[in-house]
Amino acid sequence: MVQSKPFLALYDSGASHCYISDSFIALHSIPIVCLDNQWKISTENGVVISNRIYKDCSVELCNRKLAVDMLVLDTKGYDLILGMI
Repeated sequence: MVQSKPFLALYDSGASHCYISDSFIALHSIPIVCLDNQWKISTENGVVISNRIYKDCSVELCNRKLAVDMLVLDTKGYDLILGMI
């Protein structure tokens, strides 16, 4: 659950960060912060750039709650991509 909303997630053991879909952000009116710098993220479709982050996102998995900073981008069908958290 993210903000008491169920989500569809991909666990990517090769990802060094966590990501949240820009459409999930918009659908649930989740507050984000614009960063002073940009992150260049390598994907299977090339490099994408993000300068927005959801700080201290409360994620509940298997009855455990985690606080995770998530970069905002188009996650191609998933609400979250969970990297090494």
